[in-house]
Amino acid sequence: MFLWGASPHDVASVGGCPTRCQRRRVPAAPCSHPPAPWGVPDPSETDIVAPEPPFVGGRRSVRVLGGGRRSELLLGGGRRLALLLGCGRRVGPFGLAVGSICQWITSFLTDRHQLVKLGKFKSNSRTTSTGAPQGCVLSPLLFSLYTNDCTSTDPSIKLLKFADDTTVIGLIQDGDESAYRQEIEQLAAWCSRNNLELNTLKTVEMIVDFRRNTPALPPLTIMNSTVPTVASFRFLGTTISQDLKWDTHIDATIKKAQQRLYFLRQLRKFNLPQELLIHFYSAVIESVLCTSITVWFGSATKSDMRRLQRTVRTAERIIGAPLPTLQELYTSRVRKRALKITLDPSHPGHILFDLLPSGRRYRAANTRTARHKNSFFPQAIYLLNS
Repeated sequence: MFLWGASPHDVASVGGCPTRCQRRRVPAAPCSHPPAPWGVPDPSETDIVAPEPPFVGGRRSVRVLGGGRRSELLLGGGRRLALLLGCGRRVGPFGLAVGSICQWITSFLTDRHQLVKLGKFKSNSRTTSTGAPQGCVLSPLLFSLYTNDCTSTDPSIKLLKFADDTTVIGLIQDGDESAYRQEIEQLAAWCSRNNLELNTLKTVEMIVDFRRNTPALPPLTIMNSTVPTVASFRFLGTTISQDLKWDTHIDATIKKAQQRLYFLRQLRKFNLPQELLIHFYSAVIESVLCTSITVWFGSATKSDMRRLQRTVRTAERIIGAPLPTLQELYTSRVRKRALKITLDPSHPGHILFDLLPSGRRYRAANTRTARHKNSFFPQAIYLLNS
């Protein structure tokens, strides 16, 4: 069972059943905050590597849960963080010195004065000693330190944090959901102890089940609130559907790209140089078409690929110059990401790239379904070998 969620205050999960069933719970509202500095993907990269599907063979169900965002991070005027920095428990693993850093951060968090300015008018100044200032470079770092001990205690449950959005992935076997549900309870308790509030109103659940006879699964309850079930949700800019098809995401992507073609036409009317038009296309339109392309393009239908490429051809006619096809962009990005994984032994997918005795090719992935065959890792191995 897999839990895909959204932060110490947003939860996500997934599980399984006697017939190798899995569940995933993922958050519906993605976060726009800056990334946490340790062990999280860079949002400036549009490619998101999807994990190898654990539901090969269509005999598993996935239940996905996602939640709302943190209402406020209460640092208690810096006292709690200062105490943790003083003992070195949270900063020790990162090689940071304590001492003066503790005093520096305490000074940063306490006795901050804020006011509202509108034109020449100013409100009265007020002193705040809770939360971390938004827009500050140090705030994401402090939040990551603050939530560093929010980890999973069960080996079958994984907790992934993206800034203040957290995803819990859990495997449920033989219909035993106890570990998964216990992890959710522990997460809620951790948030309560650390002055973080779970917004259950923004938490949804998505069930993915490819079995012919799908049993009724008990609803998830968090803090006496039942989590609603949805057919799709938007996760880090990518719309995931319960059938794991990408029609909904591709429809939204094409619509967004076509809206931006209007601005390209306007720039053409003003006789902007062709080189600048190409730069505009790459930055504003191609970036939309290629968002998470390594995840979904390999599984897109031929009809969807033609619709996507039609948008590229329209841009070519406006600019009057050839542009790279989406297939070329997909291939180059998959190879680039795969090479990074092969050079990073700490990456969870590194073990999937197994060199043959010749040392020149990788062992092909054993796939039994088209869904798995068209996913990132099998396609990456195929492209590296070719």
